[in-house]
Amino acid sequence: MGDDGYFLGNVPIGGVLRLPMLIRSLDEYKKAADIMAPYLEKAFEKKGILVLGQYLYPYQVAFSSKKLTSLADVKGQKIRVTSPEQGEFIKRLGGVPVTLGAPEVPSALDRSIVDGVLTANTGGGNTWKDLLKFNYRLGINYFNSVVIVNKDRFNKLSPEIQAKVRKAVTDNMPLITKAMADEEDSLSKKFAEGGMTVSQEQPGDLDVGTKAISAYWDEWAKAKGPDAAAALKQVRAALGR
Repeated sequence: MGDDGYFLGNVPIGGVLRLPMLIRSLDEYKKAADIMAPYLEKAFEKKGILVLGQYLYPYQVAFSSKKLTSLADVKGQKIRVTSPEQGEFIKRLGGVPVTLGAPEVPSALDRSIVDGVLTANTGGGNTWKDLLKFNYRLGINYFNSVVIVNKDRFNKLSPEIQAKVRKAVTDNMPLITKAMADEEDSLSKKFAEGGMTVSQEQPGDLDVGTKAISAYWDEWAKAKGPDAAAALKQVRAALGR
């Protein structure tokens, strides 16, 4: 049994839920996640894994050691990303995406290998806050983590135990999501009090970001195959986007 937020390399179709600027609120995420659930389950089952549930980190936003108070400031900066989809967004804004494991980030920031990161306050933002000076609050994408289990092992459990495990996951996923969401605003205040420049979304930047990346959504889906294209089409229709 495991908890996996970095599954896109093995289950690429899950990237529909991570496409930059596509999903813009928790309500929209729920709509998209409901559509994506059968696609995710099918993709994981092909690998002998069952998805029991998922929880959600707050919006991924941009942090940097350099001036970053609008999307225009991304240009020229080296930004650590957590997925190829985020990397494409940074590239289209004129930045340089860098892929690093979380343990490597502090030394990379300290040595200026990267200037900043995309993360949530409740994730890397709080962990690496002492190395970052700016936080721009435009939401780029959500980051979900799935709770998964070996299908064969799970099926060997009694129906009663299976039901208890499923209920424990189902009951707790919303609580984890809410706890992190509730903490996000208080952490922004804490960061600002600690000397970080925290900037809210600049007028027009949502449109600028969407214009930069929206053509990529269909390009991405086409490259991932017919299931991804079908899933994205359904999600875009549901969101009116």
